[in-house]
Amino acid sequence: MKVLIVTETFIPSIDGVVTRLKRLIDHLISEGHEVQVIAPDLGARVYETGGRRVPIHGVRAVKTPFYSHRPWSLPLVQARIVADQVVQDFRPDVIHAVQPILLAQVGVWAAKKYGIPLAASYHTNLPAYLERYPAWSWGAPLVGWATEKMHRDAEVNIATSATARSELMAQGVRRVDVVPSGVDTELYRPSRADDEMRERLGGVQGRRLLLFVGRLAAEKDLHLLEPMMRRRDDIALAVVGDGPVRGELEQLFAGTNTTFAGFMRGEELARAFASADAFVFPSVTETLGLVILEAKASGLPVIAARSGPTMEQITSGENGILFDVSDSAVPGGSLERAVELLDDPRLVDRVRAAGRADAEEHSWPRASAVFVALYEKAIRRHREAQAFSTAFAVVEQDLADLMDRAEAERAAEQGAGDGQQVADAGQGAGAADAAGAAAGQAVTSASGTGARSSRGWTVVPETVMWGGTVTIRHHDKAGRLEPKKPARLWMGSGSTARTPFFAPSKRESGSSIRTR
Repeated sequence: MKVLIVTETFIPSIDGVVTRLKRLIDHLISEGHEVQVIAPDLGARVYETGGRRVPIHGVRAVKTPFYSHRPWSLPLVQARIVADQVVQDFRPDVIHAVQPILLAQVGVWAAKKYGIPLAASYHTNLPAYLERYPAWSWGAPLVGWATEKMHRDAEVNIATSATARSELMAQGVRRVDVVPSGVDTELYRPSRADDEMRERLGGVQGRRLLLFVGRLAAEKDLHLLEPMMRRRDDIALAVVGDGPVRGELEQLFAGTNTTFAGFMRGEELARAFASADAFVFPSVTETLGLVILEAKASGLPVIAARSGPTMEQITSGENGILFDVSDSAVPGGSLERAVELLDDPRLVDRVRAAGRADAEEHSWPRASAVFVALYEKAIRRHREAQAFSTAFAVVEQDLADLMDRAEAERAAEQGAGDGQQVADAGQGAGAADAAGAAAGQAVTSASGTGARSSRGWTVVPETVMWGGTVTIRHHDKAGRLEPKKPARLWMGSGSTARTPFFAPSKRESGSSIRTR
């Protein structure tokens, strides 16, 4: 299988989306698939894995007023030129558009232009993020609309948690599957703890060392920890990462036992995880924090703000500890009570062991295999929709002729009729039989706005569990649908007898046409 990934972020950037994509590509290559990537041009030309070099096709990146810490690529002419060239040369079997808002829009565009199956994945609740930036909060509804628009035509939409799936569906997106997360349990493990790293992170005897790892941005809600750090001299906080609000956070936490350690990766980061006493995760807007699994794998108790995604990963008191952000700033509030639970050695041991066990069930190969299955699902749905569309092309013309003849016969029988009741097809049976045979086993989930006939009918595909259904509605010469009850053509998927017949529908006051 040839997979083209179009993404808003990739190496050398460091974030959860990049981590997931790298592990996905590792798996695809190890399974013998071919992969190419379209991403912002940040200097990387290839991603090397398993002895293979995965091409990265860069699109010129620019800094934006919204998020000036790193450059982004826009879906402009150059992006489409790159996508055109890559698609024509690579000829992918499926396109994966990763968070299609900016650059990844061209993945959606290319899939539609070239008739390629599309999988679109949702990793970040951008409307919620925008609301954390007062100057840009007005854009949240627009981004929500764009999200629905970009995911609308994907054969498969992919969410990283059940909560993210609900968010997508609330925006009108359908056909949404959830993929599990993964973690490298060999890299992240308790045995990597060392005193030198702990000292570097600001851990001293007599103080609990809390650790945060992630991008330093407004949506991470690190400011929620400041009141507690201001009050408690028995707690130290290590912040690993960088981002657009680092300077503001350093000023905010000045005078507290807080160390800003900057970027870490690989074994250095694994040592940092294992050397702390607990991991703290104050964000309530994350769709799924990969760092939670990394902390669990490292044997750290996770103290996380209560939200939909964190409640999917943590049962408080069993494999982690949850707190409520509503009173996190209050002395003795939910956050401080959660930290004080670290004084209970039996609870800490239980949480550590359960967290590590959770992590061991979330391997990257297992998580990536789900992506591959969803790619195959997208390809299958695309082919079925094409087959059904071909069937409609045959049905639409033959059906118009058939219905005209049937109505004429009925009118002749009644002397004068309005043509809405469908009589026995008579000599039209052969045409409907051919149409039904062409539809055959076709199954589709296409929404279908309908193919209008010049003969006065509109043929609209509908979703059914098996077979396919066509709704036929009158329209006038101006193309307006007339307010008549529709008739339906049902194309079954299991019968060997294909004799078509007309029969009044029990569900409609109009008529049904069925092939069987």
